[in-house]
Amino acid sequence: MKGQTNYIHIFLAVSIAFIMVAIVTGLAFGVLWYFNNYVEENLDPSKNIITECIGKCQEEAVCETGTVSSYKLINGACSCECAKVKANANINSSTVPDNWQEYTDENKRFTFLYPSNFSIHDDSNDEDIWIGSSENSSLPLINIRISEQTVATYVNNLQISYIDPPSSTNVDYQLSDGIPISDEEITISQQKGRKLVFSTAIGLNRVHYVVEFDGRIYDLNASDDTNYPIFEDIIVAFKLVSKSDENDWQSYTHTNFALQYPSGWEARADISGSDLALETITFSAPEIISDSLWSVLLYSANSTGEDALIAKMGDQFSDRKEIRERITVGGKQATKVTVTTETIIGWQHIQIFLEDSDTLYAINDGAGRNAEFETFYNSFQLINN
Repeated sequence: MKGQTNYIHIFLAVSIAFIMVAIVTGLAFGVLWYFNNYVEENLDPSKNIITECIGKCQEEAVCETGTVSSYKLINGACSCECAKVKANANINSSTVPDNWQEYTDENKRFTFLYPSNFSIHDDSNDEDIWIGSSENSSLPLINIRISEQTVATYVNNLQISYIDPPSSTNVDYQLSDGIPISDEEITISQQKGRKLVFSTAIGLNRVHYVVEFDGRIYDLNASDDTNYPIFEDIIVAFKLVSKSDENDWQSYTHTNFALQYPSGWEARADISGSDLALETITFSAPEIISDSLWSVLLYSANSTGEDALIAKMGDQFSDRKEIRERITVGGKQATKVTVTTETIIGWQHIQIFLEDSDTLYAINDGAGRNAEFETFYNSFQLINN
């Protein structure tokens, strides 16, 4: 009997040991599987970990919409999921009241209706329009922003911007994670676009309607509060207007060249020889600030080299990136140079260089990002004297 008891004890001990080994082995494989599937290399601790995580998700997640719906931080690494975009949700609203007034901006290329007791603030830098109640200035404003980026770039930058530290001017834009709580396809003025909703730190949702038209991005946005029904009526009445035909542009003729520039713009010649140029001709709308001018600069090809001028483009940025392309302008071989930087998202500077009869021509976009600059430089024609 005693021997039988010993056998039972031995059997139980072996069984328990076997079970323990199985559990430990299972845990080991489970931990290995977990780390292989969910834990990646740690993010740079010197940078904002949320910004880095969202950026990592946007770069690495294969999202048809380009939008990341959620992320998780696990031991300093990111796990990302893509957002699903609802199919083509058209905007519906009640009929816009008859007593609303019309706002039209031919330069920005859109028109809309707004309440007669509202006021318009139009920034001179050609980027923003604010619409708000004249009677109650404390009500959140409706904003229309114009950009020269692609839709994907603009939307990604928009998401990143929501995690910036709050300030007195952007507190309602502050989010905990910068990822939209919804993303839909919509139609505005017969153009396909996106509707993105963000949840802000002060308890309101910020709604963005983003649409691309004629090389520009239009972002109509407002807080989801008592102004929101008015906001949707403004969107329904919002109409995009095609840019003026090139034939409506006016001509500029120089001794050496001729080109076309937009109607209503002004051309000014400067022969003071500033910044090594023999002559500078600038083109701009009267309201555009000085650093957004287009210009044609004439240099002596014998004393000023193309490479030296290119090196000055964006030289204020240590991370400047330069792309050179060979193109044809006015039947002549030319070099198109595009300089960008990650220091300022969306910043870009373009110049076109071509040489003729010992004169080097530089056609400059002034780092102003205008979709019509390509039409401008392609109209350039040398004059045979």
